[in-house]
Amino acid sequence: MVKSFYTPSILIVLLITFLSIITPTMAGVNLQRNDEDNTWYRPQRFRIQIYSRAHKKGEVSYIKLDSEASKTCHNLTSKYVGSYEVNDPFVKISFYRSMDCKGVSSATYQDPNQYVNSHVLIKARSMSITKVRLVK
Repeated sequence: MVKSFYTPSILIVLLITFLSIITPTMAGVNLQRNDEDNTWYRPQRFRIQIYSRAHKKGEVSYIKLDSEASKTCHNLTSKYVGSYEVNDPFVKISFYRSMDCKGVSSATYQDPNQYVNSHVLIKARSMSITKVRLVK
């Protein structure tokens, strides 16, 4: 009988080691911290991926921004929003049923600890992205 080289305790140690290595940079997030004055720097290029189905599946819309505008409105390719992924957690994302970001928003998300929202499931035609000021 062949004895397994990997025992459960070794697998747990390997898993903990692997999880400690993963950083937000490996997940596509480029926030950098300045230790001198305890501030955060935004990524140079904002990126959001919007999926038409939950758990990052379905049709994908890519939005990349270079400008320094604090609020922008974008039309979506699909009218269904199932999940999204951003590289800058310090933004407020509002989804609208209209094409011009006017009126009441269908949903608004602002969570600095979450880069991926995998279960949104709403109908929206446009979205507005508002940059939130970083607290020093």
